[in-house]
Formats: sequence, structure tokens, C-alpha cells
Amino acid sequence: MVGLNTQADALGIWDKIAIPVRRRGDLVFHILAPRDVMGSPIVEALPVDHYIRGVSVKTAEDAASINHLTEMLNRWRTTSIVLGAILALLLAWKFAA
Repeated sequence: MVGLNTQADALGIWDKIAIPVRRRGDLVFHILAPRDVMGSPIVEALPVDHYIRGVSVKTAEDAASINHLTEMLNRWRTTSIVLGAILALLLAWKFAA
């Protein structure tokens, strides 16, 4: 069973990290991990133009998402600093009296 578990772990890593892509002429082959531990890899063929368009759209969506999340992080960071300063002033006022 150790061998099967190791192979299942390798397939999980393949799905999460590795994105094997091969190009032959005007086709791009995207090789996905098999859905079964003992199965064969799944190969998808796309024309180069479709592949590049898809990667470009995904990259643009990721950039927009990163910008939005960065703005949200900055808002929360500013809010926490302001609330921390107010809390510090209230505590200083309470203990000074």
C-alpha cells in the first residue's frame, strides 16, 4: 500500500503544482494527472492561439484579483492601526485619571 500512497501523493502534487505543457507545431498539449492511481494521463490538445488567449485571460483575471485583494488588505491594515491608536488613547486616558 505504501507504493500506491506514494503514487497518489505524486498525482496530487501533479494536479496542484505541475502544469506539463508540450508544443508540437500548431498544437499545445496540456498533460493532466490521471483520475485513477493506475490510470493513464489525460492529454488535451489546443491550438496555440486558443492556449495563448486562455493563458492571457487568466493572467489578466489574476492581476485584477490581486489588485482588489491588495486594496482590501490596505483598508483593513489602516482600520486596525486607527482602532489600535484609539484604544491606546482610551486606555491612557482611563489610567491617567
